[in-house]
Amino acid sequence: MEKMKLVLTALAGCVLCNYSAEAQITLGVKGGYSSAVLEEDLADLPGITREENPRMGITGGIFMNFTLPLIPVSIQPELLYVRKGSIVKASGSPGGIYQNTEVTTTLHYLELPVLAKFNIPVPAPVTPYIFAGPAYSYLIASNEHIDNTVGTLHENFTSDPAPRIGKNDFGITFGGGVDFTILVTKVTVDARYTFGMMNINKKDKDTDPERTVKNRTWMVMVGIAL
Repeated sequence: MEKMKLVLTALAGCVLCNYSAEAQITLGVKGGYSSAVLEEDLADLPGITREENPRMGITGGIFMNFTLPLIPVSIQPELLYVRKGSIVKASGSPGGIYQNTEVTTTLHYLELPVLAKFNIPVPAPVTPYIFAGPAYSYLIASNEHIDNTVGTLHENFTSDPAPRIGKNDFGITFGGGVDFTILVTKVTVDARYTFGMMNINKKDKDTDPERTVKNRTWMVMVGIAL
């Protein structure tokens, strides 16, 4: 019995040693572009046609990857700058008077996703992976530009910051990509979608109870491990 205990203790020690030896921490930087829209729950207005276009921007930041031993899973927190927003165009002739409005909303976020990354083992020079996890975003700057024409009257103005957007957002990020090595540099390429869960409209709920505004963002990034 004592010999069995010694053997089990030795095996446990070896497992812990292997865990320490095989666990890896990787630091890196990444950058790319974003394509975002604001999904708004608005009632259709008679005689008005509404078109929503994506707000293109840049994104990038730093990441840290904790590789777990024995299983093809790692944890990857990131700190990113992401530009979001949307371009909304509305036009029509309600009451016989032509109206044309374009609203460009630009939102600058610091975003903190914490991703579970699952490597897919394949016999190839690249390692494909998928990932998913929560993402918290904090609004650091914003503006809203309105170009409005009603009949012969025209107005053009910018609100800085955007008056209707709250500071905090929380969403779910998921996507996939590949890792590969060029010479001695590890390169990662990924595409992701972040689905905003919070209503970021901060207007008074008593006067604007039905309106919801949520972020929807695509991102493509290339990164290198340091």
